[in-house]
Amino acid sequence: MIEEHSDLAAAPLRAVLDDATVEAATGDPERQIVIWDRDAPGFCLRIHPSGAKAFCVKYISRGEARWYTIGVPGRPWSADDARGLARDVRMAVACGRDPAVEKQTAKRELTVADLIDRYLSEGPLTKIDKRASSWASDESSLRRHLKVLLGDRPLSRLTRTDVATAAKGVLEGETATTVKTRARGAARVRGGLGAARRTLQTTAAMFAWAIEQELMTHNPAKGVRLPRAAARGRFLSQTEADHLLAVLAGMERARKVHRRFASVIRLLLFTGARKSEILALRWSEVNWADRQIVLAPDRSKTGGKVGERRIPLSDAALGVLRSLPQTADYVFPGGRQSKNHTTGLQKVWHDVRAAAGFPNLRVHDLRHSFASLALANNENLYLISRVLGHTTTRMTERYLHANDSDLQALVQRTTAIWATSK
Repeated sequence: MIEEHSDLAAAPLRAVLDDATVEAATGDPERQIVIWDRDAPGFCLRIHPSGAKAFCVKYISRGEARWYTIGVPGRPWSADDARGLARDVRMAVACGRDPAVEKQTAKRELTVADLIDRYLSEGPLTKIDKRASSWASDESSLRRHLKVLLGDRPLSRLTRTDVATAAKGVLEGETATTVKTRARGAARVRGGLGAARRTLQTTAAMFAWAIEQELMTHNPAKGVRLPRAAARGRFLSQTEADHLLAVLAGMERARKVHRRFASVIRLLLFTGARKSEILALRWSEVNWADRQIVLAPDRSKTGGKVGERRIPLSDAALGVLRSLPQTADYVFPGGRQSKNHTTGLQKVWHDVRAAAGFPNLRVHDLRHSFASLALANNENLYLISRVLGHTTTRMTERYLHANDSDLQALVQRTTAIWATSK
C-alpha cells in the first residue's frame, strides 16, 4: 500500500515495492511521480508523465546526488531483483565507485557489434516466448549482415542514414559470401530484398530492446523503408499436384529420390504444414487415435500466440506415416551417426521440381497449394486458417489463390445473369 501525503515535498510517497504494488501504481500526466521503497534506502519506482515506469536507485557520490536507472518493471526486472541490484549499487558507492558514471561510460563506448552480442545473449531472457529458431534466424541476420557493415560504429553516433545505407548494402549483395560451418559444411550468405528486409526488421527489434535497457535513446531503424517485395503467387492446381506426385513416385522407384525425402514432400502437400514442422517431426508428436500431429508451442511459428499446434491427418497423410519405419525418435532421422532429423531437402527438391517441369516452385508453395486447393473445393476460410495454424484468417488470405479458369468461370456466370435478364 502506498502512503499518500498532502505535502509531497515534506513527505514523499513510500511503499513496500512488490510486483503487485508496482503494477497497480499510476502516474500523473502533469509531473513525474517517485515512490520510495520503505525497506531499501534509495530504491524507488519512477513513473513518468507518459506512464512509463522504471526502477531506480538514488545515492550520493562525492557530495552530489546521482540517479542509477535499473530497468523497466517486468521481465527480467521483478521488484525483488531490482531491489537486490539497488543494494549492489549502494555497496559499490560505499567502495568509492560511481555506478551511474560507469554505466554512462560503457554506453558511450558501446558499438553495434557490442550491442549485437548483448542482444543475442540477454534478449532471450526478456523475450521468453520467442522460439529458439527465431533467435537463430536473428543471429544469422545480425552477424552475417549488420555486423559486417556497421559493427564498429558507436551507438551514440549511429544515424538513420547509416541503417538505410546498410540495408541498401544487403539489398545489393555487399555481404554475400560463403561461410564455413563445419568440417565439410558451408553456408552461402546471399543478399537481395528478402535478406535486406529480414535484417532491417531484426535490427529495428534489437534497437527497440536497447531502448528498453536504456542503452540507446532512439531507434535509428525507424522510418527506413525498402522496396515492397513482389507477390510470389506460384501454386499448384489439382492437375499439377497429381503430376508432381506421379513424378515423385517415379523418381522414388528409380532410386533418384530417397524414400524419406519423398515422404516429407508428400506430407507437406497433404497437410499444409510448415517445412520445419514436418522435417523435425517426432513419433511422440503423432497422435494415431485422434488422427493428428500435436506440436508443443515452441515447435510452431505461432505457438507463442495460439499454444499447442494440431495438424489434422487425412487418410493419405496417415498412409505416408504408416509406411515409415519407427526406428528412431525422429520420423525422418538423419544419418547413422546423427541424433538430429534429416537435412538436405532443398537439394532434393531442386531435382524433383525440375523433373516435374516446375523450376520456380518453392517448398513453401506446397503449403500455398494446399490452401488454394481447399479454397477451390469451397472449404470454409476459418477452417482452412485453423488447419494452417494461422492466428487470423487475414494471414490465410495471403496463401489463397484462384486459377485463371476459376476467374473465367466467375465472369461467365456473372455475365450470364445479365444476358438472361434482357
